[in-house]
Order: sequence, then structure tokens, then C-alpha cells
Amino acid sequence: MDGGGQNKRFDAFVSYSHTADAAFSRVLHRELEGFGRTNRRDRPLEIFRDESYLAAGRQLTPEIQSALGRSEWLLLLASPAAARSRWVNQELDWWWDRHGTWERLLVAVTDGEVGWSAAERDRLGERSAIPPALADRLEGELIWQDLRGLSRAQRFDSGAADVRMALAGLAAPLRGVPKADLIGFHVEWQRGEIRRGRRVAIALGAASVALALAAGAAFLQGRAAAESNVTANARLLSNAALAVADTDDERAKLLAVEGYRLHEDAQTTSALYQAAGANVYRSAQVPLPGPMTSTAQHASLTASGTHVVAATTEGLVLWDTHGATTEVLGLAGEEILDVAVGGDGTVVAAATPEAVTVWRDGRAFDVAAENARVGVDDSHLVVVESEPFSERPTRMRVIDTSDGSVVEDVKRHGVPSADEIGVDDGVVTIASELGTWQRRPLDDLGSVDAEGDQALAPMNGVLLALAPNARYFGFASYDLRVFPNYTGRAGAAGGGFHPTDPLPITTDNDLRVEDVPAAYVPQPLTSGNTTAFAISGTGDRYLVAGGDEIWVTSLRESLDGPARWRLTGARLPDAAVFLSNNRVVTVDHGSITLWNLSARPEVYDELDLVVQDGPTAGFSATLAASDDGERIAAVGGFGQMVIDDGTRTRTVEAEGYWPLWRRDGSLLIASTIAGYVLDGERVTELWLDDQETDTTSWGLFGAWVVGDRLILVDGDHDVQVRDAETGRLLRRIDTDIPEPEEWGRDTSIVNSAALSPDGTTVGIATADERGAYLVDLGSGRTRALRGEGVARGILMTDEAVIVVRPQQVDVLDATGAELRRVIPMEGDFVHAVAMVPGTSLVARVRNDGHLVLFDTGTGDEMGSFPMPSGGSSGVNWPWATATLTVAGESILSASANAPIARWDLTPGAVVDAACRAAGRDLRPEEWSAVASLDPPDDLSCGRDREPETPTSFTSAVTANAGLGSVTEP
Repeated sequence: MDGGGQNKRFDAFVSYSHTADAAFSRVLHRELEGFGRTNRRDRPLEIFRDESYLAAGRQLTPEIQSALGRSEWLLLLASPAAARSRWVNQELDWWWDRHGTWERLLVAVTDGEVGWSAAERDRLGERSAIPPALADRLEGELIWQDLRGLSRAQRFDSGAADVRMALAGLAAPLRGVPKADLIGFHVEWQRGEIRRGRRVAIALGAASVALALAAGAAFLQGRAAAESNVTANARLLSNAALAVADTDDERAKLLAVEGYRLHEDAQTTSALYQAAGANVYRSAQVPLPGPMTSTAQHASLTASGTHVVAATTEGLVLWDTHGATTEVLGLAGEEILDVAVGGDGTVVAAATPEAVTVWRDGRAFDVAAENARVGVDDSHLVVVESEPFSERPTRMRVIDTSDGSVVEDVKRHGVPSADEIGVDDGVVTIASELGTWQRRPLDDLGSVDAEGDQALAPMNGVLLALAPNARYFGFASYDLRVFPNYTGRAGAAGGGFHPTDPLPITTDNDLRVEDVPAAYVPQPLTSGNTTAFAISGTGDRYLVAGGDEIWVTSLRESLDGPARWRLTGARLPDAAVFLSNNRVVTVDHGSITLWNLSARPEVYDELDLVVQDGPTAGFSATLAASDDGERIAAVGGFGQMVIDDGTRTRTVEAEGYWPLWRRDGSLLIASTIAGYVLDGERVTELWLDDQETDTTSWGLFGAWVVGDRLILVDGDHDVQVRDAETGRLLRRIDTDIPEPEEWGRDTSIVNSAALSPDGTTVGIATADERGAYLVDLGSGRTRALRGEGVARGILMTDEAVIVVRPQQVDVLDATGAELRRVIPMEGDFVHAVAMVPGTSLVARVRNDGHLVLFDTGTGDEMGSFPMPSGGSSGVNWPWATATLTVAGESILSASANAPIARWDLTPGAVVDAACRAAGRDLRPEEWSAVASLDPPDDLSCGRDREPETPTSFTSAVTANAGLGSVTEP
């Protein structure tokens, strides 16, 4: 709601993260306003929830401060994103400075974990939901409401006991009524609404029977009631989709599709996009009977990759990844130090401080051992007992798991501390967090096949990972430096390397340099402790979890597929393990999750075109498409232009040139000093080193053909108008955009440019303090747009001018004179931006490699989809140089060394994509569990969309009230 009058009082001010809880805050706002009313005359609660007052600056706006000062309570929606939000912390600072107490603070946790003491907050790290502005001023604990199970919903069933209790816990202090009394008021209110609803239903039923005799007005009233019922059911389906999105991807997509099919509005459309883009790589997820044990943050798997075992407080859990079944083996409440599984899940071992328990073929036996680490294969158990820095020899045993007999029992000095053990192909690998490793023959543990000492191993905050086949191991330290070791060829030792090195140093081995992949570490993980680290069996992929994010990165620079994947849809894991290069399992405190890295969003198709990035990376790729989207050209960091003219694909050198398709099918490539036309094999020069053109210009940032004119925007924020056929310069507009003196001539302040649909106005986004400007091509006049701060992108449509800034999106009217909406957003985005054809949606690229959709009409974030990407030798993030462009009815995306992708993001295409991703149809019982309307006879997901409302009101009443057929007037 808005601020209202300057003297208006509010019962509560809602402080929340726009990134995490924008949609949920609206739902909670709506439900809280009316909760606990005893009759229709009771006033709703007055709640302030900002939608558009956050400015680009770092301080609270006067409107926000005024609303805080007129609010009786502060309601904090706590989450890790809120804890990181500077605005949430500023609002808490303001409240404390004003009141000096938290007595009128309500805390509702929507995500993350809660810890009040400094020790608890340090342990939780990035998972902590409590903002520092609150945590640093607490001497004890606060009572809080747990809304984590509701935070994805867009509508609540306030009749459900858990929802009712949560809402009452927040509404009771706001209304000054005891919680128990408030719940009673709400229940009685609901009962009254049900009684009124029944009377309306009876009246509607009677009206339908007599409909043939009723007047046309009565028919229209009845039709409106039926439409309202359809709308309500559509939203029920959409809300249910979001509620199960974190636990059942398939059902979430199907429910969202059905809700959108039943009725199209902002709510059902948002649910459709969110469900379609959620958890793309998550393949399966099963709950754990209890959290992982604190001593064994560890998971293991079989060599065949069919079973995973994890240690929990409720016992050892064995998961069949193919059948998705789990079995609890035992050791509930025990301190489990290490686990291992072999065969096809037939052999499982777990080490406790005093023994090793082995399960095989339905029976279990114990082996006495102190503080041991274990490894298994199909038929053998390896037990290693070692003490770091001890002078005593290390005891190593091989035990036959079929009968428990000891095959080998040796003691040796010089064995690394057994922090990880792997058994594969008759070889036992023992690896230490200190950086040493050994490989010993299974049939002769007393001898050493190969060994090494990783001198670069970090010394604190270390996580050690051993590949499933025990041929690679590496380290992840607290600051996420990764030092892989390679032991993958006949016992050859590999050298370690720092991730900033272009290639690792290899010495005293036969591992060729070109066989060893280079690596760098995902930047979003530079804050927060590492919680899980794993290496694939091929040694060229690793998983790192930390900073509230999970990433898989390819160590090998390749153009064959994505180089890194962000995994969403599970809590931060405590353990991870690769089943194969494309399948990885994570284990957190509540579940085991299987990820499929070869999956991709169904909303785009990859083309056989790759934009190559070079050592001068940092500049966005240039991408152009013909009006019908069938012909494509793109220029990357090496200056190589890839061209697909619809008949063939080729590459030409075109550094510094902007491609532009002409209507005759030829390709114009232009710079500030030259222009050429490529038509098949023929190259025609249009202009070269025009003396009227400033040759010091920094490059082009926009090019368009409008009728017989060619319009160019250069890096000096000037506009050239040329003859589209001859290239002759018709006019040069020297804009009045100021350029800071300290920038100098070697740097451009232009970030991007856009042309109005009618071709009369150019919009320029710049890095100066005003950010965005409009240039009238007729008069040559330049006008600054409302708003302040850097503008990263600009779009122009028939209805609006859209200015993209680092922390917000400004939506102005088509003339740029009126600021209609400010859409606040958190997170880092690159310059790439495009309008989805035929919609009010804006697509942006977030620096975690997701294409994010925003509705400029409502301000809502509609959903996000992971983008294809490849490795980059020039920048840390391949998406830093991403670009987007409209191609007919679709959008094209390009990023460093990744395939160009064609996105169809219209709602109809997203429906089709969601159906393909779900891979099945919604079942009638799944529909009926949510909606009151009967399901349609045909629930196949791929069916044609039925009409939004029944073709006649009588058919709707008959279907839902069980009445006989009637005659429509």
C-alpha cells in the first residue's frame, strides 16, 4: 500500500527483502489485514509495505522514514536475503535509534535458520536469517513465528491449523487481543462466511433452475458469479503449485499450468513462470529421518553410482538413486565418524569411535576399531586407524565382508592421516587434510604404489574431497581457494596449482599439461564458509557449497556445454558426492537431493553458434537478428563474428564492428569509421574513414535501419544518421550528455542504447549521475530522464521507456516525462536486457547465470531460468559479457564461449515447456485435492487450452451444484 496522508497511522511496517519475499509479503499483507475480524464492520489492520519508494541511494527515503515513524509495530520478514539487505538493516537501525527497544518488533522467519547467540550465528554463517542490525543489539532471544513452510504460497488456507496459528501469532499483538481469543474470532468469522456462502450457493442453484424464465440481467449476474468461482479455483491451483515447488517439481509445474489455463491473470501467470523455471537441475529429493550427525558431515556412494549412504542422528540412511527408495540401517543416536558403501548397495560400513559396523545381505557385524576411517568395494572392508602427529604406527586392515574374516592386518609408519579413504580397482587411496596421499595395493597394504605431498594445501577451514573412484582429490578452504590433486594415471602424482594460474604446474609425472584442466572459483561464494566440496570421477568437475549457494564448476575449458551450474531447490548441504559427471547428490539437514546437470530449461533451444570470448573480455558481445529471427550474427571478445544467414554458418574477422541485418537479407557491419555489406561471398564498401566522423570514438553501442536511414550511436554518446543504401553521412547529432573530465578519452560512459518503435527517438543509458537520456532525431534535442544514478540499460516500447539501474528499474511513460513505477531489486545484474515480445515482461541477466523476468506492469519478479554458458579465459563470469536481443517472436542470448540460445518466453510457450519438463499429466485426484471445481475430462498437459470461463453459466452451475439440465435464455 502507499503512504497515504502524512498523518495516517499504521498498525505495522513490514521490513523485508524484495529479492526473497516480494510476492510473499503481498500475500501476508492481504491475509493479516482481515485476520481476527469479528464482523464486517471491524476495520482491517493498516499495514505499510513499500512497493516503490526505495531509491537508488544507500539511505532510506523520507517516505520510508515517515511511514516507520507512524507505525506502531515493526514486522520483520527474516531470511538470509533480508539479513544481507542494506535497506532492511537500515530500517532496523532507524527503529532502534527511535525506540531503543525491540518490544514492538515482530519476527517472522521465511527462510534460513535462526540463531541468537554470536556462536550460533557464526555456525550458521550465510544461512542465518537474522540481520546484523538486530542480532548485534540482542542480549537474549526473541519469540518468532516460523513461516518457512508458507513463504512460497501466494494464497493461504487460513482455516488450516498451522496457518491459523502463525497468522494469529502476528495479528494478536497488532490488534491487542490475546492469541487464543483472536483464533476464536477468526474461526467464528470463517463459519459465518461458510454459512453465507451456502446461502449464496442455494440461491444460485435455484436461480439456475429458473434461468429460462429470468431476465438477461440475472443471467449476467450468475455468469459473473461463475467466473469468480473459476478465478478462485485457478488461484488455488497456482498457490498450490508454489507451495509444493520445493518438494515436488513435476506436480508444481502441472498445477501451475492448470491454474493458468483456467484463468489468466497476474497471479496465475506469475505462478506459471516461477514453477517452470524452478529447480531445473533437481531430479529427485527424498526426506531424511533426521539431520546429519555433527561428527560425520559425510556421504558415500557405490562405484556404480546406484546407492548413496548418509549418516544422520536417526541412523544410517541408504538411498537407491534409481528406485528412489530409502532404508534406515541403524546406529540411531550414535556418533558416526565415517561411512562407505560398495557393490550395488549390498555392502555398507559405518565407523563409530569404538567400532566399525558392517551390513551385508541383510546381516550386520562389528569390527573393533578406534576412531577409524573406512572404505569398501564389492567384497572387502578397509579399516585404517591413525592418529595425526602420533609416533605410533598406523594400523590398516582388510576384512572379507562375506564372513568377517581378516584378510590382512599391518602396521606401518609414514601413512598419511586417514581423513579420506577410497577403494577402487584393487587400490586403496588414503588422503590427508594436511596434503599428503598414498595409494596402496589392496592385496598388499604394507607397500606403497604411489604417494605425494601437496605443499599448497591450505592449513585451516579445510574440506577434503576424494573422487568416487579415488583417482582425484582436492581441497576447498574457508575462502574457497581450490587446489586439485591428480592421481589418475598409473600412480602418477600431479602437482597442485592456484586457481589464478592459467594452467597447473606439473612435475615428475607423465601427466601432459594439455590433459590437466584449468580452474577458477565462483565469485558469489567468496563470503561464508564452505559447507560441502566434491570432485567428479573424471577429475574435471567439482561442487562447492557455501555463501548460501551451491555451484558445480567444470575445470576443463570446453565449448561442448555449460562450464558452471547453480543448483537451487535444496538447503545448503553438509555433504556431496558425484555419481557421474552429470549426476551429483547433496545431503543437507533435511533431505537427499539428486541433481541432473544435463537438464536444461525447456524454454530455449541451443543453436550451433558460439560467441567466443577473448583476453579482452569484459565488453558485452554484440548480437543481431533479422526481423523474422531467422538470420543471426554475433561478435565476441576475439573480434570474430559468427554468421548464420539461414543457409550456412561461417566466421569472419570483424573486431569493433556492429552487425545489422538488412531487409534484402544482406548483412551490414558498421563501425564509426567504416561500413561494409556482406551478401553471400560479395563484400561491398559503403564508407571508410569518413572525414566528418570523429575517428577517436570509442565504438558503437547501437545500430538500426529505419526505412532508408541508418542510425548509429557511438561511445562518445553521439548519434550518426546515414543513408542506409550508400552509407553517406546525413547528419551527426552531438548530444548534450555531460562527460566527467576524470574519465578521459579512453573510456566511454555509454552502456547501451535503444530506438523508439516509431524510429524518432534514441534512448542512451550512461554511467554518469543522471544515467539515461532521450535524443530527438528530428530536432537533435537531448533530454535527461527522471531518476538518478548509473543506467545499465534502456528499452523503449509503444507504452513505456524502461531504464535499468543497478538496484532498480524505472518505468516511465512513452515520452519519458512521467515516472510511473520504480521496481526495487536486490542482486547483481549485468547490462543485458530485453523486452519479451508481446508481453510486459523485461528479461535481465543476473550474474549467477540466470535470466530473470520482471513484469513492468506489476513490478513482480515472474521467475528465472538458468542460461547456457561456457568457460571463459578472460573474465571470472561468462555471463558478465552476456547480451540479449529480440529476434522475431523470441529472444536471443549470448554469453562467453556458450551456444547462442533462442528463448520463447511467451506464456503459451512456457506452458508447453512446463509440460515437457513435467513429463506426465496431472492426475484427477491431484486436481481435486486443491480445487473445488471438478477436473476437466481431459487433463493431458499438452492439450489445447480450453476457454477461460464456461460457455454458459448454466453449464457451470450444473457441473458444480449437481443440478439437472436447464435451458439458457
